[in-house]
Amino acid sequence: MKSKKSKILALIYLTLSGALAIFVFVNGLFSSPYKGAINVFIALGFTVAATVIWYLVHNLLHEGFHCLFALLAGAKILEFGAIGVLIYTKGRKRKIKFDLRSGYAGRVGFVCNNPKNVPKTLFVALVGGLFGTVLTFAIIILIYALNKSYFTYYLVLMGIFVVLYMFIVNYACDFPFTDGSMLFMTARGKKEFTRAVKLIITEGMLYNGYTVFASIPRNDTYDMVTYYDVLFALEQGDIKSAKTLIAQLEKDEKAGDNEVIAAFMERFFIACIEKDKDYISNNKQRFDDVSGGDAQGLRVQIAYRNFTGESDWADLLKKSFEKALNQTPLKGLSITQMLLMEKYVK
Repeated sequence: MKSKKSKILALIYLTLSGALAIFVFVNGLFSSPYKGAINVFIALGFTVAATVIWYLVHNLLHEGFHCLFALLAGAKILEFGAIGVLIYTKGRKRKIKFDLRSGYAGRVGFVCNNPKNVPKTLFVALVGGLFGTVLTFAIIILIYALNKSYFTYYLVLMGIFVVLYMFIVNYACDFPFTDGSMLFMTARGKKEFTRAVKLIITEGMLYNGYTVFASIPRNDTYDMVTYYDVLFALEQGDIKSAKTLIAQLEKDEKAGDNEVIAAFMERFFIACIEKDKDYISNNKQRFDDVSGGDAQGLRVQIAYRNFTGESDWADLLKKSFEKALNQTPLKGLSITQMLLMEKYVK
């Protein structure tokens, strides 16, 4: 849940940002070199264009320095997304595609070969994002210092607006899963940082070919539940514990959306194995909405088609499943997916 402080800061920002946007637009009308009614559209266009430009510039610099600092700290980058482009790892090859999410949020995914270096690497990567935000602000001020014109008036003020927005959302407000929450180690941030460390350690070992059974850290420092704990229980044949872990993960506010979706897919998988008609009937629509073409999604779809008696369809999906196993960069996870297929899907 968002804290009272976060809500107040967000409200103050929304009020100030709205006032700033109106000021920029109105003041631009009176200082514009253009005449007539067309001036309204020019001023509005400059306001919107400057906002979009700086949002994309900040997105690229913020994520770019996350990536650069992580590399300098010894990480191996598996995916990098910014300004609508995603560079990702498929198998052991680099691929690139258009990705809408990377245009407004951006993302950097990495692993570390040495588990002991993960906390330091993650912290350094977070500092890199902050550096990218500060650098964006510095560029805005430099532009203003070098060229004070009608156009740079919009660039500077709307640039400040964008950077202020990103700073408040990412660093000033203690919102879940933000850089500032983990970087400044708030009460929420410490738990989220520790959770991220556990995930990166596990994925680093999976990248090097270990299975989930061999990869999940098992000590008191990493006691929160992740999706990999669910896989561990299933890999061990402990379906009862897997159900308990899934229920715990779905209630955990520190769990990311992708983890919750992955946990739900495993719950649906268990329902297919146990022929739990009520659960399947109640959650079929959600399953259709989130099931994808990765190895996990195909494994669950095969289990579902076996449950419905569509064995021919299940056999066709098995070919896609085998292909998907070779496309994940986490080879240990591919092994785990195959083990679960062999263990539960007849």
